[in-house]
Amino acid sequence: MQIDTEGKALTLTLGSLKLTCRPCATALMYAAVAAARERLQEEQAAGELPDEPAEREGRYRALHAAELARRAATAWEGAKDRKGKPLPFSPAAVAAAMERHFSLADLFLSQYAAREDAWMLEGNVSRPSRSGTGAEAPTTAPPAETSATAAEKTKTAASVPTGNTDR
Repeated sequence: MQIDTEGKALTLTLGSLKLTCRPCATALMYAAVAAARERLQEEQAAGELPDEPAEREGRYRALHAAELARRAATAWEGAKDRKGKPLPFSPAAVAAAMERHFSLADLFLSQYAAREDAWMLEGNVSRPSRSGTGAEAPTTAPPAETSATAAEKTKTAASVPTGNTDR
């Protein structure tokens, strides 16, 4: 597995927004998860959380994207307010944008973690096989019989005379 030890900044293009981020790292990801859980618990204690489990899960995911972006983003280009004026960068503004705009949060999460996901899929430096079972190599074994094929062979063998004529 190839491991990134340099930790270079990432530039993500999210539609017309360019987001410069710190490298994706374990501590950053876990901090975002912890902060999202804490905020969710605060909202629940305040009675602000919906009763439906799917809505609570959706809220958690929105908070996770916001907290990760708050910690990861260091600058942006192309962000504008409702009047079309450039919106100054701040961690709070990035988090608010992620919480309010699903497509932005979805793009951010997929692009920010894409390199990490690719490394995990890489495994032992072999690409995943089409069947998803490991490194791709030529097939060396014949396909296994299906249970229907085996049953047919048993049935045919039972109906063939043995040649024994003793009666």
